[in-house]
Amino acid sequence: MHTVVREKFEGKRLAGLLTKTGLEFAITEGLKVVFYCPFVSSYIKRHPEYEELVSTSGVKNE
Repeated sequence: MHTVVREKFEGKRLAGLLTKTGLEFAITEGLKVVFYCPFVSSYIKRHPEYEELVSTSGVKNE
């Protein structure tokens, strides 16, 4: 449900890298995404270029 990074790795932008990599994979594969993680939700809000990937079915309203 959540993007989790171990405490010793916090602050190194790994959660953002993980999220971006997943979204880029979705683009490459022609996939839509459904997210439940609040971090992914905020990432997409900060990076509107990924909004087109969001599936309109199954997305949790935040």
